[in-house]
Amino acid sequence: MTLAKGESDFAAEAELNLGEFEASASFMLRLAELASYQAVSSLQTEVELSLPEQTVLVAIMMNPDARQGSIADRLHIRWPNMTKLVARLEKKKLITRRVSAEDRRVVTLTATNEGVEVARGVRERLIAYDKRALSMLDESERAQLVALLRKVVGWPSPAAKS
Repeated sequence: MTLAKGESDFAAEAELNLGEFEASASFMLRLAELASYQAVSSLQTEVELSLPEQTVLVAIMMNPDARQGSIADRLHIRWPNMTKLVARLEKKKLITRRVSAEDRRVVTLTATNEGVEVARGVRERLIAYDKRALSMLDESERAQLVALLRKVVGWPSPAAKS
């Protein structure tokens, strides 16, 4: 059967054999990332911020006066990229940067009132989109997935942090 360009034959796709890739955690994580990204990508159109900018803004809101480098490290953002991202958020008046008087290399970040308002909306929408992206999982499966992903990225479990 020949399909028109742009059509998808789900039965044929399900029959494709991808060999070892089907058992590859890295490959499945990549496909899950794409599916998750598709679910949250509309956030970019709702707020005039990229997804990394939104993530950083929420992290700053939740951690006032945190060091720029600490946020970059936690979110796996290269420091030069973080510097540019922070400059964009500051230009939009969503955050303020403060250079330490004791050590000029240390920069702390705080969300402005407008930044807090935007970050709260982003956070609410992101949580809703996340639930929609993982709607095929029950709460127990979702919690297990998150715990395993935290382990993969080297983050302690929330219980271990306390």
